Amino acid sequence: MHKLLYKLIILAFVFLSSLSKADSDNMFEKKLIHLCPEIKGQLLGGATPLQGVTLERGVTYGELLLDSTVTDDEGYFFFSASEYESRKPVNPLTETRVAQ
Repeated sequence: MHKLLYKLIILAFVFLSSLSKADSDNMFEKKLIHLCPEIKGQLLGGATPLQGVTLERGVTYGELLLDSTVTDDEGYFFFSASEYESRKPVNPLTETRVAQ
């Protein structure tokens, strides 16, 4: 029974330590993190397109990232995908929250 417990502890230790290792070659390399997909649509007031309206999008990933767009003559708007470059190592055991 004790041998099985020791083997499980060693296996867990090896597994967890392999998750936290970073290659020395790419430890300081920036990684692109996708925070939000592109957003596009049409802004209407009833059935009437709203033109010239400024829309803002805020995405929080450690810091607040803001961008804005203006609706066109037919009320259409577009936000490109929101991405962030980070040198922070990716660890599947930590949870990063993205708020929009």
